[in-house]
Amino acid sequence: MRFENLLNLIDANHQRIAELKSEKKQTLEKLKYTFQLEWNYHSNKIEGGPLTIEDTKKVMAGVLFESTIDKKYIEEMRGHNELVEEVFNTPPKQLELKPKRIKEMHKKIMHENNSARMNEVGQWKSQDNYVINYRKEKFKFLSVDFVDDEIKHICKELAFDLESEIVHPVELAAKFFLDFIEIHPFYDGNGRVGRALSNLILINYGFPPCIIKSNEKENYFQLLADIQSYGSNEELFFCFFAEKVLNAQEEILKAFDGEVFVAVDDNFTNRLELLNEKLHNLTKADKETIDKPIVNKLLDGWLLSLSKQLFNTVKLFEQFFEEPSHFVTLSHEGTEKESRVADYLQLIKWLQNEIQSANELRKSARVTIDFFRNTQLKKVPKASSQLMCVISVELFPTHYVIATNFNENNFTFDNRIYEKAPTKEEVSTIINTCKLNVLEYIEKQYTELNAHPKTSN
Repeated sequence: MRFENLLNLIDANHQRIAELKSEKKQTLEKLKYTFQLEWNYHSNKIEGGPLTIEDTKKVMAGVLFESTIDKKYIEEMRGHNELVEEVFNTPPKQLELKPKRIKEMHKKIMHENNSARMNEVGQWKSQDNYVINYRKEKFKFLSVDFVDDEIKHICKELAFDLESEIVHPVELAAKFFLDFIEIHPFYDGNGRVGRALSNLILINYGFPPCIIKSNEKENYFQLLADIQSYGSNEELFFCFFAEKVLNAQEEILKAFDGEVFVAVDDNFTNRLELLNEKLHNLTKADKETIDKPIVNKLLDGWLLSLSKQLFNTVKLFEQFFEEPSHFVTLSHEGTEKESRVADYLQLIKWLQNEIQSANELRKSARVTIDFFRNTQLKKVPKASSQLMCVISVELFPTHYVIATNFNENNFTFDNRIYEKAPTKEEVSTIINTCKLNVLEYIEKQYTELNAHPKTSN
């Protein structure tokens, strides 16, 4: 369909939505949540973000997040959600876009674990950048020398077009996006900022956001490459962009007509569950003791299963060690008790006895399982480093934390309420990382031994 025809359909839908929205405020509020969720999820997923749709819901609900996912992505999603909220709450017909605001948007959606890298956030790029397109060819974006001037130029053009109201808002939004992406003013995050800017223009005029789904990623990137590198007509992208706006309008009208769009019951249940988690987190300070029945349930449940899998894993490597020894430790209120254990049943039984004999578990307690502690490898007189194969579970009155120390491969599952056991994927991550950690340690020590063989006088 031609771009002009798409704009006519969009204008007709826009008029109908305007006529009905005053009596459909509740429906629009539910739709806003859905649009916000999809925008957050897909805009980050397109750029390689690892968070699932369920992870995204948790970030949006402000629930303390437990995951093996790099903190960078969680913080970026949190900031992206704040930015989307700001865009939705921008007063209509009061858009004033300047370079400073674009830099602030970049600060919202970017997070780096490296402090030196964080200095680049919210600043124009310091090095030229490029993309390798779908034809495996390099396309260079605008040189760093011209970024500031070009951003000011497209902001001035936008201000003129907003005031004159000659260009259709959908075309204005799509064109600004293309201009911004060709400049690529930041070291990273340009796509997310560009999509937020185009949606800021749309929402300023009362249109729904253009949400490009992650399963449309290849088509989306190919359209950009064809325009940037091979001289294709911009109208191809304008049509693609307009179709997304039209789809969003049609979903709004379906919801107005009573057709199912928002999975209200699923959405309600999910949000209620998230609020329940939030309540657990907020009550942490109110409770001071750890319930023994809850701990015993944990020992009889997932910790028993995890311990069994861990012992089955380390047994594979015991043949390489002189007198392999494994320990379990219970730490509580400044005291520490430990026992050498040969298998998972012995470990669980010892823990159950110690928990039972304790008068009261206050504030916190830690269970630590330490495999191959101070155990020497066979035929290796002096190892160059120590094997760390430690899993700990810290217990609090309303939640627990799992942490691992596998030499360089460490991760934490934070603030997990007792009703939620680790998932199969999380248990698999612990087991596989443990297995790989021990294997790599043994390989390294024997490789070093062969590189420096013992010589006789």
